[in-house]
Amino acid sequence: MIEGRVNANENLPNISKQAAEIMLSDSEPVKGCSLDTKSEIISQLIKITSILYGLRPENLHEDFFPACFKAICERFPLLTAKDIGRIFSSAQIEKKQGTSLTRDELLQPIAGYYNSKLRLIGEIQKMKREEEELLKRVQEHENEAFRMYLEFLKKDSVEWPFEMAGFALTIAKNHFRHYFKQEEKEILTAEAIKILQENERKVRINQERTLKGEPIEKVLILTKSSIYAVLMVREALRRKLPAVIG
Repeated sequence: MIEGRVNANENLPNISKQAAEIMLSDSEPVKGCSLDTKSEIISQLIKITSILYGLRPENLHEDFFPACFKAICERFPLLTAKDIGRIFSSAQIEKKQGTSLTRDELLQPIAGYYNSKLRLIGEIQKMKREEEELLKRVQEHENEAFRMYLEFLKKDSVEWPFEMAGFALTIAKNHFRHYFKQEEKEILTAEAIKILQENERKVRINQERTLKGEPIEKVLILTKSSIYAVLMVREALRRKLPAVIG
């Protein structure tokens, strides 16, 4: 579900699917990383200096690469070794003749990528919170529908109102559908179609009355599925069926 929303989210940075997968990988972040990860990252920086910047790493100060790693940890704590590989594999580096390399020059290509990573993580966290809230509301809705059904059972009432069709849809789907045989479901469907057609007839009459300035009859606009669900819940109440999950 999240993946589909990520693909459709216009607030996310304009990045490739491959880049997004790397940004969201469970690789160890640089801040507080193991010695192996630290060694891997420093080794990457050494290769990058040689291949992309055309410099001999041994000619740089001995503290240069440890200082770069320290700065990465401080400025880009969520960065991973995979991120660094991705950043410099596509970076466009303009080599300046006769110059050395400073720490900040080496780290400059990271900043834009890291901002995109933070935006991506932030948007996904937001979507997860929204999804959790939605699931919570769905669960609350189902619990309320279940509570209402028990109340109708206590009152020995089978007249579940069509105004409560939304709750009927939830409880019929999650609690009662396994109780009914196929032929019973077909009977309920046929009855739902009759009610739907009658409602449609009343709507047409109301439209004619409106044009004539005559009073109209109140008609609930319901789908066939909603009507079917109400009929199923009414039948469940008539049989005094216990609500079951599944």
